[in-house]
Amino acid sequence: MVAASVSGATVATAWLLGRSLVVVVEWSLRSLEEARRSAEAAKEHRAELVRALKQLDTAYYRLERANAALELAWKAAESAERAKSEFVTSISHDLRTPLNLIVGFSEMVLTAPESYGTPLPPAYRGDVHAIYRSAQHLLVLTNDVIDLARVGVGRLALAREPIDLEQVVADACAIVREYVTAKRLWLRTEIAPGLPTVSADRLRIRQVLLNLLTNAARFTEQGGIIVCASLEQGEVVVRVRDTGRGISVEELPRLFDEFFHDGCGGPDARADPGGVGLGLPISRRFVQLHGGRMGAESDPGAGTVFWFTLPIDAAEGAAWREGRPPVLLPGGSRPADRGLRIDMVPPASIASRQ
Repeated sequence: MVAASVSGATVATAWLLGRSLVVVVEWSLRSLEEARRSAEAAKEHRAELVRALKQLDTAYYRLERANAALELAWKAAESAERAKSEFVTSISHDLRTPLNLIVGFSEMVLTAPESYGTPLPPAYRGDVHAIYRSAQHLLVLTNDVIDLARVGVGRLALAREPIDLEQVVADACAIVREYVTAKRLWLRTEIAPGLPTVSADRLRIRQVLLNLLTNAARFTEQGGIIVCASLEQGEVVVRVRDTGRGISVEELPRLFDEFFHDGCGGPDARADPGGVGLGLPISRRFVQLHGGRMGAESDPGAGTVFWFTLPIDAAEGAAWREGRPPVLLPGGSRPADRGLRIDMVPPASIASRQ
């Protein structure tokens, strides 16, 4: 009995020990498998990290190349700007000086031939007049090119001052009236009463009006031209309307492209020698330099309307919108009037408005 009991206890103990050993072995095997999977995952993560580092190195290399290319492009742009500035200086001196002499002397020969002691033969008068007109045309073209270049390099100065727009319109109309009358056209103005003054460059705004009036007269055969100015939503709006042939819908968006000639509805318009396609682009840039906008509307066969806006002083504009005209100081000036101001306009300010 005792021996049987001892034998049974021994068997039970051996079974328990064996079971514990099996559990330990199974746990060890599971731990080993988990460790193996963790090691494989770590290897995969390390490989992904290596690939990411390689991609980062590649991106950094490309970024360095892009920066180098950008630096080269920047230097090329600076060189082009310097060349453009030198071109403006060279054109201003080498072309305008002799052209001014040609225009001046040919005009004196035509208007005061007696100053030379002998009368001008009639056969020469037509040739001298042709020289005078051609030199004037070339001088205008040269001035337009110089203005475009100056705007591009930010060297165009605006001499701002409070101006009476009605007087500027009257001056421009007086200059072109003889040309308009010679074509048997009428020229009228409609200026809204009480129009506020604007801070602008008198000569540049007059040049804009002259370009628009000359174009209107050039492409109008019957009827006439009307210049309107009014206050609308805190800004002055000027419109030049003609009764000419109009502009086609296809060509209207390209009117303000440099050196573009509109057909104006007829094949003979492109042969017109009066312009080279710079007046409108320059006019729009002058208006943009003042903080305004410029556009055109046309109905082929019924005429064209060119318009531009000029902002007035912010406080004054708010007063006009609210129906409270600003108070005038003694002498007719406004509190905001401070006389002449010179503005040098950078090229970036122009691009931001286009």
